[in-house]
Amino acid sequence: MLKVFANLFWVKLSAELQKRISSVFAFMWTTKFSRFVILPYCWLFSLDSDYLEQFESEAQKNRYSSYSDFFERRYKKFPQIKSSQVWPCEGYVCDWGIFNEKTDSLVKGQRLDLNSIFQSDPKDTQEHYFVNIFLHNHNYHRIHAPISGKISKIKTIPGNLFFLRPWFYKKNDVSFPAFKNERVVIEVKDQSSQTWYLAMVGGFGVGTIEINSNTLVGRNIEIGQELAKFKLGSTVCIASPKSITIAAYLQKVQAGETIKVRT
Repeated sequence: MLKVFANLFWVKLSAELQKRISSVFAFMWTTKFSRFVILPYCWLFSLDSDYLEQFESEAQKNRYSSYSDFFERRYKKFPQIKSSQVWPCEGYVCDWGIFNEKTDSLVKGQRLDLNSIFQSDPKDTQEHYFVNIFLHNHNYHRIHAPISGKISKIKTIPGNLFFLRPWFYKKNDVSFPAFKNERVVIEVKDQSSQTWYLAMVGGFGVGTIEINSNTLVGRNIEIGQELAKFKLGSTVCIASPKSITIAAYLQKVQAGETIKVRT
């Protein structure tokens, strides 16, 4: 039912109307009453106590004050990092591939290329590797640096708020919302002066993509450092100068977990 609503009705709304409706929806989850949704939601998605014990309210209170407070939970202690490149978030890989093989893709009847997502120059990304990570509502929604390096650019790109669930689209169209939705793109030069691109993509129900106060152009960042968070709903796209190994469609990844690359 939601898929039909998304494809037949929501996509026809203007970006401004999508944002207004989404803001109302997001506000509902900030109310105190919404905290009563948390327990059944955890049960529904099998979020066990061992997983939940890793996190705390941003206000470091004993309990979450609302569903939004739970959604924006943070790690008590970030997982131990064991490599020089890690996943920036928790979620499910729904699309991937090499730029020079996936550019000029036919998506929803339009010719689009992956550089549209990052507003990047095709000359700079020919050998880059693309990954699209869908963050379900039950996932952890803070975004971390996948590498150590220096922030070279931060770009805010306005757009729509289409639904992000990959199973709403044909398998070869799952990156469609990332092309069209509002985004914040962070470019980071690693210690070899290669550029990594990180695009945070807003979806239905997103109030804002909130960038941390110390996430600034020209700043050096450490691998695993928190860069931003989502208020509701989300996707993260990566353009990596290294060839990333993906095991399967909807592979689960964790923030801080090693990104496996081909050597």
